[in-house]
Amino acid sequence: TNTRAGKLFISAIAFLLIFLIGMSRIVLHVHYPSDVIGGYALGYIWVYFWIVLYQNYGKVLNRKK
Repeated sequence: TNTRAGKLFISAIAFLLIFLIGMSRIVLHVHYPSDVIGGYALGYIWVYFWIVLYQNYGKVLNRKK
């Protein structure tokens, strides 16, 4: 989907799925809430790092083609 509404829908579904998986880990007593929050934070940092890296160096790499 290339429309803004489609991207928003896919993002909302992904967010909901990630949230529910984290909550299920807590409800099933497989992880502590701090583990899940730490996992969310680490995942956010990881995605942010790659987005920034792509924004800064993606143009350089695409120019060489």
